[in-house]
Amino acid sequence: MDFSNTNAVSPLSRTSRGRFAEESGAVLVFVLWALALLSFLGLQVAVASRLRASEALGAWEQLQRAEALRSVLRYYAVSGKNNNAMRPGIWYRWFVGGQEVWVSSERESSKIQVAEANDVRLRQALTDFLPLSDPREVDELVDALLDWQDADDLVRLHGAEAEWYLERGLPMPTNRPLTSLCEIQKVRGVSPELFWGDPLENAYTQWEEEAVRSETEMIEPERRSLADLLTVVGSKAERLTVLMPFKETVYEVAVVVGKAGSDGWMVADRCQGFVMSGFLSQRDR
Repeated sequence: MDFSNTNAVSPLSRTSRGRFAEESGAVLVFVLWALALLSFLGLQVAVASRLRASEALGAWEQLQRAEALRSVLRYYAVSGKNNNAMRPGIWYRWFVGGQEVWVSSERESSKIQVAEANDVRLRQALTDFLPLSDPREVDELVDALLDWQDADDLVRLHGAEAEWYLERGLPMPTNRPLTSLCEIQKVRGVSPELFWGDPLENAYTQWEEEAVRSETEMIEPERRSLADLLTVVGSKAERLTVLMPFKETVYEVAVVVGKAGSDGWMVADRCQGFVMSGFLSQRDR
């Protein structure tokens, strides 16, 4: 008697098993690719979200500093100058809307008018007040400043005229007196460090020594930068220097020069930038 079951499932043939393995492998590869794609897309979404959050935070911090600066200018124009609430040369530390602000006021007559100063006076001032160790650096800087402003194309011994700037793809000299403090940054040899210095170091030093300073003692600012030493505005003006820290070792600096007029305190010159502070780097260690 034959007990075989003709309806029983027979084992897979080699061909069927091979086809099944290939199909399973293809499905696995597809799943792995899908997972990799989803991971990549998720990473891109996360990165984009972080970038948007960082941009939003940066925009908010920028707005906060801008509003703090406006508040300081309004205060000085309305109260600070008229009521002698701020002594010239003294650094004041305020908090405006949560933003730390360092403020100092000076008479613009204490600066050197670049357009009116001759080379002898400029050389002496840069030698006395700037951290330049090599006399040649002073000569190059003075000649470059004068070449930038004079009406001819003759190159001084250590200066630079249009050809030097053109070869390096830089803005060429205007051949006229400087119209803005920030314009000095375009002159050959003027680095950000030389132009801005590190005024927050002076502010902190003076702040820490305030307890031993007499109320009537006059402070003579330590000028260690071109921005602090020079001016392009006439003497009948006043200057506010505002420092606004916003990162561990970086702060924004704004120099605003104004004149009193019939409509109040009017801005005559304004220059802003950012300083990477070596002083703060050492202080935080």
